Amino acid sequence: MRRTSSPTGFTLIELLVVIAIIGVLIALLLPAVQRVRAAAQDKAASDDLTLIARAQLTYHQTAQTYSPTLAALATLPAILATGHADGHTFAIVTATRESFLVRSTPTMPGKTGSATCTIDQALHIVC
Repeated sequence: MRRTSSPTGFTLIELLVVIAIIGVLIALLLPAVQRVRAAAQDKAASDDLTLIARAQLTYHQTAQTYSPTLAALATLPAILATGHADGHTFAIVTATRESFLVRSTPTMPGKTGSATCTIDQALHIVC
């Protein structure tokens, strides 16, 4: 009596092919994930610019001028007062009695965002 057995399990070649396919799929997915992450950080920076502009408007109601520094804006969250948040650097470009301009620049363009944006006293954002 001779027993014939059918092979069970996977061969080494089959496992290597599956691992290679998974590796290719991951390699294709990573750039898309990075683009989504950068877009999310750009959106967060845009929201932060709006917070800074609103803090400037509040400061103007009290002091009758716009603040030349982020640190002077008392209603601004502490992390934004440092000028660095959400992978962007924030700076007040100009501040006078009548107007201000604040700029947001990605700390590492392409990784932490791709858009440099500004906002003015009319809450008008330009990227």
